[in-house]
Amino acid sequence: MNPQPDTPAQALHALFASEWERLLREQPEAASHHGDTRYDDRWTDMSLAAIAAREAADRDALQRLRAIPRAALDAADQLHRDTFEWQLQLAVQRQAFEEHLQPIGHQGGVQTLNTIAQSMPLATVVHYRQYLARLAAVPALLAQTQTLLQQGRAAGRMPPRVL
Repeated sequence: MNPQPDTPAQALHALFASEWERLLREQPEAASHHGDTRYDDRWTDMSLAAIAAREAADRDALQRLRAIPRAALDAADQLHRDTFEWQLQLAVQRQAFEEHLQPIGHQGGVQTLNTIAQSMPLATVVHYRQYLARLAAVPALLAQTQTLLQQGRAAGRMPPRVL
């Protein structure tokens, strides 16, 4: 286990690092877009259990951030902390709207999966194997999306008719 950070600034930067790693791990497409190939063999888990876990992790991260005394940070870290707190607050507040129950929209969804290839290097056999593994996982992602769409419809969470 990692030792506890000695200062509030170290705690803040450790939180930033752990949350960045969580983002990359939980949203493999984002990792690909950022050039991190560790998760190029998978998609974001859109199961209800994974969504609930991500939402809980956001609430936990906000609680951990708020435990770091703002006044003990320098001006730059105060700004970074405030910005991150704002982002986490928005993420937590948005949970009430159950946006995951509308997994397809006019700007994205499973219908745009093909664009991920633009973010993947596809330069070695390993890269192609990762891409093929990602493609093989499409049926599971489609099934998860179908479940979310069905639950969204049952809950009355439908996009505007014009879309």
